[in-house]
Amino acid sequence: MSLYYKSLPEAPQQQYKEKLFKLGINKLSFDPFIDDDEKWTDNVTKWPDVQFGEIYCYLVDSPGQFTRETLKAYRSLEAYNYFHSGWVHTVFYSTLGSDKVFLKAKVNRSQAVTDKPHEAWVCVKEDCTILNAHCTCMAG
Repeated sequence: MSLYYKSLPEAPQQQYKEKLFKLGINKLSFDPFIDDDEKWTDNVTKWPDVQFGEIYCYLVDSPGQFTRETLKAYRSLEAYNYFHSGWVHTVFYSTLGSDKVFLKAKVNRSQAVTDKPHEAWVCVKEDCTILNAHCTCMAG
């Protein structure tokens, strides 16, 4: 288990465990927040070809802050601007089984830029369907 997982109170720990369980990770043997250099590579050519449509569907179909209206104006969203300003660090790639890919990166904080970056991951099926994502920020 990752240090992140161990630092969570009991209820968020359970939620995180359930999020991984839905991806087929039963015993936290693969936690994306564990730094194991052998499992992660910096190789953009291995990334799935996720397009805006898949991101849109994931964000709209998942509970959260994004709506159809905010996504229509995606260029004005802060996240889009942060990405283009280089706030996303190196994105690492790993596989889970034969049909799932994880991408993870450190991301600068928006309010306290000198503090330690947040960590985020996303799990994508081979067909580019986004299955789940998580961040160490308060929003998760």
